[in-house]
Amino acid sequence: QKHHMFLLDIFRKIHDRNPDTVLLLCGEGRLEEDIRRKVKELQLEDHVRFLGVRPDMDRLYQAFDLFLMPSLWEGLPVVGISGLQGWSDIVSVTLPETITDIDDYTFDGCPSLTSINIPDSVTHIGAFAFQGCENLASVFVGKNTEKINSNAFYDCPNLKFVSIDNKDCLLENGVFRKSEQVTLICPLNSLATTYAIDNDLAFTANNTEADTAGEVIDRSA
Repeated sequence: QKHHMFLLDIFRKIHDRNPDTVLLLCGEGRLEEDIRRKVKELQLEDHVRFLGVRPDMDRLYQAFDLFLMPSLWEGLPVVGISGLQGWSDIVSVTLPETITDIDDYTFDGCPSLTSINIPDSVTHIGAFAFQGCENLASVFVGKNTEKINSNAFYDCPNLKFVSIDNKDCLLENGVFRKSEQVTLICPLNSLATTYAIDNDLAFTANNTEADTAGEVIDRSA
C-alpha cells in the first residue's frame, strides 16, 4: 500500500542528481527486509536510514527538506496531514475519494501547502479550513462540492486561482477574506460567478460552449 519500492526508485533518481541527499524511513512492518534488500540492490545503503518507530515525528517533520508519500491508496492519510505541519516542501496534495467533508481548521496554517485537488466526493469545505496557508497558490474543487463556508480561505496571501466545477456550489460571505489575489474559475451563471461579482473578485468563465467563455471581470470593474 505505501509503495516503498517506488519510493526507493524515486530516491535513486534524486540521489543521482544530488549525492548529498538522505532518505529517512520511519516505522516498522513486515516489508522491512524486502525494502532493505531493495536498498542494497540500488547501492543506497549509506544513504537510506531506517529509524524504526519514533515518538518524535513532529521534530523529524521540521528537519525534512522534502516529504514524499507515494501510497497506492489511503483513507484519510494522517501522516500526510501531519507532514503538512512541518516545514518540508509539499508541492501538491490530492485528497482521496473517501473524504466527504473538509472540517473547520483542517489545514490551518500549513506553510508547505502550495496546491490542493479536492475530489468529487467532498460536499462541504468548513470555515477556516485553509486559514493562513501562506504559500497556497491554487485550489481545484470537485464537481460535487455544495458549500464553502465563510473564511475557508482566510488570509492566504498568495492564493491566485480557485477552480469550482459545480455551478450550484454556494459560497458564504467572506470565503476569501484577506486573500486579495484570487481569481475564481467557474461556470457562467453559477453561484460562484455571482459571488465573484458581488464581492468584486476577478473571475474567468470555464463554460467553453458559451459565447462569452473566457471573459475576465477585473476587480476594479
